[in-house]
Amino acid sequence: MQNKFTNGSLVENENSECILNGVGPMKLSKHFLIVTTSIFLFSAAIVLDRITKHLALIHLPQSPVHVFSILEFVYVENYGAVFGLFSNQPINFAALSIGSIVVILLLLRIFFKKIPWLPVSLILGGAIGNIIDRYLYGFVVDFIKVGSFYVFNVADACITIGAGILFIIVLREQKTEPKKEISSSED
Repeated sequence: MQNKFTNGSLVENENSECILNGVGPMKLSKHFLIVTTSIFLFSAAIVLDRITKHLALIHLPQSPVHVFSILEFVYVENYGAVFGLFSNQPINFAALSIGSIVVILLLLRIFFKKIPWLPVSLILGGAIGNIIDRYLYGFVVDFIKVGSFYVFNVADACITIGAGILFIIVLREQKTEPKKEISSSED
């Protein structure tokens, strides 16, 4: 059974193989799924961050919203780094964020045979969400307050979740790598 897509240039057969312009079959691979999922996570992080910050800018400056005893939505202008750290320092955090993204990507390329794009897409989406704020407003809009913890936003949550997943991946890879034995040669 064959299904034709678009103008007949892409055909899928019963084995989930796609034939593009008669070039031949190509399996829908795990790599394709990882790439598309990563692009979705990256885009979703930015879009969800922008929408929630827009709503926070409109509704929260006038009246904070208490959801549970430990959760409330409050409007905070964050001139510092993550969780408001270094807010009184004369640092260009937008430039620092962009530089950090470049360094992180370079380090990932050096230390990983395959870059773990799923957590990296969350980290990059969150970082770009906060960079957009810095360019638009000169500060980052934070609005989620849990207990007495710092006020944060969706971008911060994406960065934290992505970093946590990346940390777990690094720990798992260290466990699976064979330990190198130190051999001494006799003279």
